[in-house]
Amino acid sequence: MLSRKGYSSKRMSTEYGEVNVQSEIDSADPHRLVGMLLEGALVRIFKAKVEIEQNRVEEKIIHLTQTIAIVDSLRSSLNFDVGGEIVEQLSGLYDYITRQLVVANSQNSIEILDEVTLLLKDVNEAWSGIRTEVRSAKVDRNNMSDLNSIATSQNESGGRTAFTAAA
Repeated sequence: MLSRKGYSSKRMSTEYGEVNVQSEIDSADPHRLVGMLLEGALVRIFKAKVEIEQNRVEEKIIHLTQTIAIVDSLRSSLNFDVGGEIVEQLSGLYDYITRQLVVANSQNSIEILDEVTLLLKDVNEAWSGIRTEVRSAKVDRNNMSDLNSIATSQNESGGRTAFTAAA
């Protein structure tokens, strides 16, 4: 079905989705951007599996190439100066995932894609957990600041405080 301007509803839906994703990217913090990359890689692997099952070679190659580019972006975003051992481990994992994606592509291996999917899901879950912990730490730090304010005001007014909280 065509709209007034000659766009099909599928094309309009695709363009709307692209605008929606771009809007989310523009408003996302760096932590959310990494999550979006991980989610994008998982979606593309799923699509590549469908393409393998339906013997659509060109589409499979496109999705796996996009996934490799995403994993490469994740690897290049690692900060080796700050991250320590975890960054080294993630770099090795991303390297392994990239090699597995190349093998999966050449062998049309859904099994290897399933393995990579599990690995990326684990990373995504851990990454999401870090975000939750950081938010909790901010809340705890805010609560500690509130406690410090209460303690300070009580001390200044001559009251006794039974605790000292660090901000």
